[in-house]
Amino acid sequence: MPSNTFGNATEPARAWARRHWLRGVWGNPLARSADRWQSGLRIVLIAIWALALPVAATLSSILVADGLHAAEESANERAQTPAVLLADAPRILVVSTSADLPTPVQVQASWFAPDGTPRSGPVSTSPGTPAGTHVDIWIDKAGTQVAAPERPATAVGAGVGIGGGLWLALGSVLAGVFWLSVLSLNRGRRADWDREWLKLAPH
Repeated sequence: MPSNTFGNATEPARAWARRHWLRGVWGNPLARSADRWQSGLRIVLIAIWALALPVAATLSSILVADGLHAAEESANERAQTPAVLLADAPRILVVSTSADLPTPVQVQASWFAPDGTPRSGPVSTSPGTPAGTHVDIWIDKAGTQVAAPERPATAVGAGVGIGGGLWLALGSVLAGVFWLSVLSLNRGRRADWDREWLKLAPH
């Protein structure tokens, strides 16, 4: 029975909350025009931000699709091949308290293009790597050394990050607009309050 009593006691509170949400300041006879403007502006800005979410999601989907397509094309146009170091990599002593990997150094190396012609140039390797070591590099169809193709996960992260970042940035702008509007409305409310006090106590 106590549970029924508790339920009966909370029912009026729930009904009041529903009425308050539906009516807001528009159903309050003590609300001022500035209060109604503030409440209406809040609803409009929240609606704009909510409507911008599917737009941001669509933008993210487009960017992800374009990124994945570019990554696929890049992977098809590039290939990994071993390059042979022509000299010993210099030993570089780096004083650091972090657990980072050694900074790569550039060493002259040679490799073969897809058509079998020899190519040479500097490649990145770890300090102290001896000559004759095979280092994997990426080359294009002409045999020129290029950067590794972008990973699909990177393309997905970039697309989602841009779309989500723009949506959050819009939310920050809208929040700033609301904050500035409230400051202006508060000045008007204080002015109205001062005028009312002057009517009650003119001297």
